[in-house]
Amino acid sequence: MTGFFEWDIEDSRPTFSFYLTSHKCKRHPATALRAARLAGSLTVSGPDGPTVVRQLRAEGLDVPVRFDGVGYNGKNRLDPLEWVEAQREADAAELFLPGVLILWDGGNDELLMDTVREQTRIANELGVSLALVVRR
Repeated sequence: MTGFFEWDIEDSRPTFSFYLTSHKCKRHPATALRAARLAGSLTVSGPDGPTVVRQLRAEGLDVPVRFDGVGYNGKNRLDPLEWVEAQREADAAELFLPGVLILWDGGNDELLMDTVREQTRIANELGVSLALVVRR
C-alpha cells in the first residue's frame, strides 16, 4: 500500500519527500521505510546518507531518494566528485553538490557571486545541481 492510496492522492508521482537524517534512517530503518511508503520519496541528510540508503535498498526501499550532504554546516568538507559518486551508487533521483554556506550581509554581492559562480562551475563539470545556503 502506498501513501497515494492511503491519502487518496490521485496523481501517482511523489508529491513530497520526508526529510530524514542518515542517523535516524540507520537507527530506525523501519521508520525510514514507512516514511518512504507514505511519501513516495525521501531526502536523506548527512555525509553517510548514500551508504545508509544502499542498506535500506537491500531491505526493500524502492522510492526516489535525494541526498543533502549538509556541507553548509561547516563540519563536513565532502569532496564534490566523491559525494556525487556516492549518490550515484545509491541510485539517487537527482544529484547534488555537498552544499556550501554563503555568509552574506545583503550589501556586498562579491563573495555571494564568486561562490555561486564557483559552485556553478563545479556543478556543470559534474552534471549535478547546486546546494547553497545563504545566511545573513
